[in-house]
Amino acid sequence: MKLPATTVLAGLLLAGGRSVAAAQSADPRPPRADSTQTRIGNTILILRDDLALVDAAAARMPRDRQTSSDAVLQARARTMASNCLAASRSAATARAVVEQTARPNPDPKRTRLRVLERLAALKEDLDRCARDFDGLTTSDKAEELRDYGIGRAARVQEAIRSYEAAVRPYFVAALGRVYSGDARVEREAAQ
Repeated sequence: MKLPATTVLAGLLLAGGRSVAAAQSADPRPPRADSTQTRIGNTILILRDDLALVDAAAARMPRDRQTSSDAVLQARARTMASNCLAASRSAATARAVVEQTARPNPDPKRTRLRVLERLAALKEDLDRCARDFDGLTTSDKAEELRDYGIGRAARVQEAIRSYEAAVRPYFVAALGRVYSGDARVEREAAQ
């Protein structure tokens, strides 16, 4: 049986129209965030970016320990102190924002409580980091910086990892998005 060309063409258009409609309804992007979610997300992502600078500076410390001059290590200590101070301020802001919002609601897994605890501990660690590294920037502290600075940098990195472990489930519960410790992943997901 031979079908007229117009019937075949109409059938194809109808079938194609259904798949286009189905594709449009299956939007892979998450729903738009409300103002509270946007505020939480922006604050946490600013902290993430500040922590990335602390983490990078801390990672340089052991690498430069044996090969760098005292002046270079002192410059690294100043960078570490200023990065820790900036991240500490961001941690305080993030804690205030999370504390003021009731997200997620309900919170059966207590992700908000855990992230608040980790933010408080992170701020303490960052404050100590800023004080310690600021005190190691003078030329008479070069040997102490080579020895003590490496261990202090590693402790700050541990505090960052502990915070990130707490913020990941909170971010998903409060914002419905996956938290990434990498700013590049966030930019690619937004595009």
